[in-house]
Amino acid sequence: MSIPAPDRTLLQAVDILTLPHETHVERQGAYLFTRQDPALIPALRNAIHSNIGTGSGGGTTPHHERGVIDPEASELYRVVEKRIRNWATRAGYRPTQRWPEPENLLRTWYATHSARFDERAYLSTLNGWIRQIEEKLIDAPRRWTLNEACPACGHRWAETPDGLQVDAIQVVERDPIDHSEYTCRHCNARWEGVNGARALALAIDLAKAHKATA
Repeated sequence: MSIPAPDRTLLQAVDILTLPHETHVERQGAYLFTRQDPALIPALRNAIHSNIGTGSGGGTTPHHERGVIDPEASELYRVVEKRIRNWATRAGYRPTQRWPEPENLLRTWYATHSARFDERAYLSTLNGWIRQIEEKLIDAPRRWTLNEACPACGHRWAETPDGLQVDAIQVVERDPIDHSEYTCRHCNARWEGVNGARALALAIDLAKAHKATA
């Protein structure tokens, strides 16, 4: 983040959600580079729909006529849009014809009513949206599985709700690396961060050694 969440003001959070902005990319606390990120609410909206049905004449298919390709993005966008409309309604806003796009309504709500409330009551919500959208669209975690038995339960496989067999241990790697997690999908055992990865690797090695000498 160009501005870490603990130090962010409400206006800065509004800007990140509604305007293109710079983000300083770090890995394990070390600065790597600065990138240009899009306004997050419009980016989330764009992630919901495909361009199926767009005409060849350069027109854009209306949102409701496009094919939904990401239900998680759709649900998060619905939550964001509904909450912003609720805030605006409580502040006295009434649309003349149709509701503005949520990023525009959020800026209108802030510009008109920000002096009337305690920013802290809303900042945690906006920071939560920023985290969720960035993780979904920009800093998506990398996922894979380990071809090893879980040292907690001994199972090599887990079964999905639809009956498929999958590797038991799933890895979700995030930046910074200490936010990564390692989960057994059979017994729900969980290891987190660098120390968790080391503990998991050691436990797997010990289980293999025990099996070899048994």
